[in-house]
Amino acid sequence: MSKTTKCKVQSMNEFTDEGNRLFGENKRHWEFVCPVCKTVQSANDFLKRGLDPNKYIGYSCIGRFKKNPPKAFGNKKIAEGSGCDFTNGGLFRLGPKIIILENKTERYTFDFNRSEEPNDNN
Repeated sequence: MSKTTKCKVQSMNEFTDEGNRLFGENKRHWEFVCPVCKTVQSANDFLKRGLDPNKYIGYSCIGRFKKNPPKAFGNKKIAEGSGCDFTNGGLFRLGPKIIILENKTERYTFDFNRSEEPNDNN
């Protein structure tokens, strides 16, 4: 029996409105949290590593691009905020959000950072 995670479903407009409300209209400052290791990450973090944030933000943990990242589903406990190799493009899609794109396809994405603490990675 497989374990499923309940995901919040939003339209692209609802998702954009929520991001604007939480972080402002500059999407480079929007912060997302990896559902596995709880690493907070923004588009700026991906840009600093020479990566295209449009391809990875909210979809793959920034830790995936470290040398020898911790395995998201390995036997070892991952230190919170350390990054891991999780991606929503693999076998497990933990979301925890699904965004319905304009072409009606679904995109699993990480949730926004809702902590009071600013992201130190920026």
